[in-house]
Amino acid sequence: MNLVISYNSQHRAIQIGSATSLSFVVAINMAKPCSSGKELLLLVSSESSKNSSLKVNDENLKQILAKVGKRQISIISVVGQTRQHERRLLLGSIIRSLEACEAAKSNSPEKPFLSDQLPELDRAVTWIFHRPFILKDEDGHQFALLLLDTQGSQQDLLKGREMASLIGLNLHLSSTTIISSSKQLPENLISRVGTFINHGLLPNREEMGDDEKTPFQTLTFHIRDWNFPVDFPFGGTGGNKFLDMKLQIKPAQNKESKQSRQLIRNCFQSVDCYLTPFPGQPAIMPGFTGAVEKLDGQFVSSMNEFLSSLLNNAKTPNGKGLTGQCLKIRLESYIQLFNSGVVPTSLTFLSRSHTALSQSQSDVGLPDESNLDQTSPTNSAIPGDSQLVKTALDAYNGIWKKHQKKDTFSATETNLLKTHKLAEKKAFDTLRNSEDNAEDYEKQLKLELAERFVAIQKECTEKRQLMISKAASECLDEYKDGVMAAFPLDNGIFDERQFVKVSSQLIARLNDDFEEKLGDGDDNAAAAESFQKRLKAEEAKYLAINNEQKHCSKDFSKAELEVVLAEYEKKMRGLTNLDPFMDNKTLKIWHEESHQSALKQLKLKWEKTPNYQDLVNQLEHSLNELFDKIQTDHSKLQEKYSAETEELISSLELSYSNELRQELNGMCTNAELEALHSQRVTGFLHRFQQQCHYPRGNFLLICNLEILKEKLESVLANVLDEKTKSKKAQDEGIKMAMEEAWTFYNEEMGDHIHTHVFLEEDALDKANEDVVDQAFDMYFNLLKQKSIPQHLAPGRNVLEQKFAAAYVSLKKQNVQNRTITISQTKNLVSDCLKDYQDSMNEGMNTVRNIETLTSLHEEMMSQAISGLQDKCAKKDDPQFLQPYINELEREILETFEEVEEIFELKLSKESGATNAALNEARKFYNEEMKKHFENHDFIRPDRLETLHKDVSKEAIRKCCEAVTLLSEAQKLELKEALKQTFEKYKQENDMNLEVDPAIGIDLGTTYCCVAVYMKGKVRIIPNAIGKYTTPSYVAFSQDRAETVGEPAKNRAYENPENTVFDAKRIIGRKFNDPVLQGDIKLWPFSVVDDNGVPKVLVNGKKLHPEEIAAKILRELKADAEKFMQCEVKKAVITVPAYFTDGQRQATIDAGQMAGLQVLTILSEPTAGALAYKKQHTDDEKPRNVLIFDLGGGTFDVAVLKSSRGEIEILAVDGDTHLGGEDFDRNLMKYCAEQFKTQHDIDLLFGKESDIKQMRDQVRRRLKRLQGECERKKIELTSARRVTVTVDNMHGTTDLVVPVTRDTFEQLNATLFEKTIAVVESALVEAKMEKSEVDDIVLVGGSTRIPKIQRMLEDYFGGKALDCSINPDEAVAFGAALKAAYLNGKIAKESIDFTKIQDVTPMSLGVEIYGGGFSVIIPKSTKIPVKLKERYKTAHNNQTSVQITIYQGEDHIAVNNKHLGDFYLNGIPPNDAEVENIDVEMLINSQGILHVSAVCSSTGDKSAISVTENKQRIGRAAIKRYLEEAANDVRGAAA
Repeated sequence: MNLVISYNSQHRAIQIGSATSLSFVVAINMAKPCSSGKELLLLVSSESSKNSSLKVNDENLKQILAKVGKRQISIISVVGQTRQHERRLLLGSIIRSLEACEAAKSNSPEKPFLSDQLPELDRAVTWIFHRPFILKDEDGHQFALLLLDTQGSQQDLLKGREMASLIGLNLHLSSTTIISSSKQLPENLISRVGTFINHGLLPNREEMGDDEKTPFQTLTFHIRDWNFPVDFPFGGTGGNKFLDMKLQIKPAQNKESKQSRQLIRNCFQSVDCYLTPFPGQPAIMPGFTGAVEKLDGQFVSSMNEFLSSLLNNAKTPNGKGLTGQCLKIRLESYIQLFNSGVVPTSLTFLSRSHTALSQSQSDVGLPDESNLDQTSPTNSAIPGDSQLVKTALDAYNGIWKKHQKKDTFSATETNLLKTHKLAEKKAFDTLRNSEDNAEDYEKQLKLELAERFVAIQKECTEKRQLMISKAASECLDEYKDGVMAAFPLDNGIFDERQFVKVSSQLIARLNDDFEEKLGDGDDNAAAAESFQKRLKAEEAKYLAINNEQKHCSKDFSKAELEVVLAEYEKKMRGLTNLDPFMDNKTLKIWHEESHQSALKQLKLKWEKTPNYQDLVNQLEHSLNELFDKIQTDHSKLQEKYSAETEELISSLELSYSNELRQELNGMCTNAELEALHSQRVTGFLHRFQQQCHYPRGNFLLICNLEILKEKLESVLANVLDEKTKSKKAQDEGIKMAMEEAWTFYNEEMGDHIHTHVFLEEDALDKANEDVVDQAFDMYFNLLKQKSIPQHLAPGRNVLEQKFAAAYVSLKKQNVQNRTITISQTKNLVSDCLKDYQDSMNEGMNTVRNIETLTSLHEEMMSQAISGLQDKCAKKDDPQFLQPYINELEREILETFEEVEEIFELKLSKESGATNAALNEARKFYNEEMKKHFENHDFIRPDRLETLHKDVSKEAIRKCCEAVTLLSEAQKLELKEALKQTFEKYKQENDMNLEVDPAIGIDLGTTYCCVAVYMKGKVRIIPNAIGKYTTPSYVAFSQDRAETVGEPAKNRAYENPENTVFDAKRIIGRKFNDPVLQGDIKLWPFSVVDDNGVPKVLVNGKKLHPEEIAAKILRELKADAEKFMQCEVKKAVITVPAYFTDGQRQATIDAGQMAGLQVLTILSEPTAGALAYKKQHTDDEKPRNVLIFDLGGGTFDVAVLKSSRGEIEILAVDGDTHLGGEDFDRNLMKYCAEQFKTQHDIDLLFGKESDIKQMRDQVRRRLKRLQGECERKKIELTSARRVTVTVDNMHGTTDLVVPVTRDTFEQLNATLFEKTIAVVESALVEAKMEKSEVDDIVLVGGSTRIPKIQRMLEDYFGGKALDCSINPDEAVAFGAALKAAYLNGKIAKESIDFTKIQDVTPMSLGVEIYGGGFSVIIPKSTKIPVKLKERYKTAHNNQTSVQITIYQGEDHIAVNNKHLGDFYLNGIPPNDAEVENIDVEMLINSQGILHVSAVCSSTGDKSAISVTENKQRIGRAAIKRYLEEAANDVRGAAA
């Protein structure tokens, strides 16, 4: 019967059907669990671990066989150690499939995908399903299929004898045996299967014919939870492929593994393997009910294939019929043999089976096997015991009698079986020769022969056991006699090693004798092993007796040794107690004497004993250990006495020092102090003798007395020295206090005189008294601070005399000052009156009415009085000044009356018209100015201003000549008209050049560029050698001369340690910045740590990086001034977009140090955007632009939106440490590695050497290589292959390294990819898709690298790159436009610069409680900007808060860039989170940050401009630098 099994996922059912006609579906109940029935216990091993036995559950077996009836039986057996859920799933699948087969003829109830859960026993056991499955074979005959399940622990499966026997029986009985394993087929299981097969073969060997080579039918390995479906797919195909691989015999395998594989291949008609996956998590859950839809689909498919093959193999065992009666007999026979301890050979199994069969004929409880099939030819009655059978038996017995005469006691199982076969053949031959119908008696004869053979076996076994017992007793007696003869126990203790040697020889001989007596037999090995154990037991008994005697002897000697040791210790302890200060040498002498005494004592009693020498060794060891302990205790006691003595000396020294210092205040001279010392030393020495442990006359006592005496002498010397120093310090303190008081008096009185010019006598006296009192207070406070008693200092009268003498002089000076001041004030009154008169006389020529004259009088009088008040020395003393003011007013009024009269007479004489003269003056001005503009395109602003003044003056002069009396008002009117005309000419001149030109500077890491906006376009300014870019190099010679730019770079290899470059990578950073530290390792010049600030060490001088940048900027400024022929004071300087706030401020400092007013700091990508905008002024529609700025040392990306009249930066990103120099270095490292490979020379060796000559040589060498690598990098933009060559790179060895463009691109692949990552980040920040970008603008020299251009084109989907602007000059171009916008009118009127909106490159915020980072101004916020956040206090009664400012994107504050901090104080004490703190951040147009904090409840405010903590150069240093630069210029001019 071939079964087809498949899973229908749509109907949630298993389809099982015949390949020919049978096809049906068994639905699965998904709603509720059902029971598939019970499993009954069939076979179980004993619970005792001592005696192995098996037992059949007769009741359960009888119940099953009753349901089998007369049908033939087929058995499927499942074995293996599995977890409960795995076992239930496997058996449940088999049961469901078998029930489905039954359902082909009768409808069966729906079942779940599980079997019952059985208890887990701790021993081997075989279960049987509670009923047989009634199926039909291919011919249509019914047969009963039994399902067995053998389980046990892992130990049982791999080692247990019961398990091996159970599984062997399964193999013997079953059509198909399934061995289940998890995840793998382990080697130990394969070996164990060989053992199972051997146990299963034992009953089969007799029944196998000569042509039968496969005793078993089918073996199936089922491996669950398979994890390697790629190599070995799920199901039978992958499983058999895996099994073939596992069963291959290899030379490295051991003998057992090879035999097991051979047995597996040869003993089965078919061997297969099925791999199933993990069934899914629901299957292993406690509540799983067996629902198919919850199982893994691959698992269901694999199981269906396995079940289909299983049912096809469910045939009768070994192709022979097996009935219920035969099954019962075979089970019982096998178990009886197993429990008897006899190995179940084929013969014994056969005889037991025949015996059981004959006994079973009368068993009414079980149907007779002959009645199972009525059509069988063996159903006729067999005749009783006839003469023919007896004759055949006599023939059988005759053969046995001949055999017993030859050998009865040594016959092996093989010989017995051979004799039985011969006798059996003789019996059947006799029967067949005697009767034609002999076949009717053959069955009876066969049973009779089996019974007779069992009896013969029993008789032979009993006789042989008697023979073995007798032989063993004889040999054992011989062993005892031999041992007793060699080692009599009554002679005392014997040597165990000698005994074992003699005993082993005796045992070896007796073993040979015993084996000779045994002859041939199957039980020879067991008998020999038993005899060996008896001999060893006898040997062990003799050794135990000897050990017991030795133990008794040891106990006695041990007690004797303890007595000797106790006497030794008592004597030695007594000696050390008598003389605690005994030296070690003496102690050792006493030990030697006591040691010899103890040995003599031991010798007297134990010298003649066998173990005397052991006792001596033990005693000497114990004595030495005890002496070491006594010596240690003695040393510890001496150390204790020594420490106590030192402590006593220190105590007496301290006590003496205190006493001496107490007497010090009363002693006047050193002699008296020394006399007191002589008296008291004796007492202290006496006290020491009384308190120390040393006895009188002891050497240690004498030594310590000397030590104490020296220490007391030292105390005296110290006290005398302190007395001298104290006196000197007091004298100096008194002198200083007097000087301080005297200085205070002079300064205070001098201030009084200087402040008040002079004082009245009473006021002067009062001031003198107050100052004298303050001076004395100061004097006595200073004495108190220095702990100088006042009685030791000079009295008040000394200072009073000095103060009085000084006061007399001050009074004289005060009187003199008073006289001078009064005289000066009177003179001032006269001068002020004269000034009034002059002003009025002059004013009369301009005024035209009396009202104007009166107003002029009031103004002039006010000026005169103010002049008196301002110039008077006592202007702050109203009481002194007021009388003089009154006098001045009176004289002015008198003078004005006279002026009024004269003015009224003058008014009557004035007349005439002046309009014609004014018009002529304007005409003259225009004509003269036009003449100059016709001859010049541009007039320098200072010359234009001079021209205006000269022409205006001449025009006014001509007008005054034409008009005799031209009023001041008319003159002012004419001047204003001419000034307005001049503004038009000035504006016309501005069309050509601004009044005060401003330049744009690209301050690059490797190269700089400078540009200016003039005459409507941007001009790139060449340097002194005509190039438009200048290397960022500064070289310093030993004579302090400086070289900047191309000359410095070209000669850098000659003076590498004093040629500085990459200053941009240092500026604004901390010394411990990891990026900076990486650069320092590669630079040839030295960068040192100056309190956390990195400085460049040049010729022994530490220079700020701002100073290096300033020297470069100063050179660029000079180039611009030479080009424009005028002084340049203003500039816009560019920096990378990702420059921190500190780096931007440091760049401003460098510009100021170069003598430039930095109009603003401009981000480099923003400058590139301005250059781009200048080239696209006609664009009407807005365009999205990406600026890709990759320079020599930095990389920036800006995403912007450009429209007519507006540039809006949407996002910026970048890396301040990525550029062409990094590409150069990678190429440089590659060349150095190739050079080392070629010549085994390390070019970097010695770079950090302490030897300056070696260090400089390496730096020069590397600088040459760096320059060559830079040149070859540039060549690779157009060439596919170059060769880096440096002559005499190391000694006379040249460097020659070929480099292809591919190699260069591989060396820098990581850096190239990083630029694309930054582009992607900027687009994300700008919230723009790359398809939305209209233009990709390349800025910076490194964008010429072909690989970078290809990567950009690929990233943007093939979009063309904008190369319309020069990448080397674009940043300077944009900076010049920005400078013109900030400085000139023309740029402001241009539509290109209506609005430029920049953004912050990084987030800004503060650290909050717990270490978090609170962002106040997010990244990409438009600037300038001012934002505010509110925070609360974190602690109770908090009165101040520290505001710590950071820049970055990490949510942990300290992981960002620290910008600065400040404190806000004055917060009212209150509960936590009650007080509010408002923190406000402002970023100006230059990107400089200002932060303030306000307590909302009080209004207290604290603020900071974040310029601190930025490693900047200080204001004082900038001023000093500018002064030095000015001096250098003056010196050069001189």
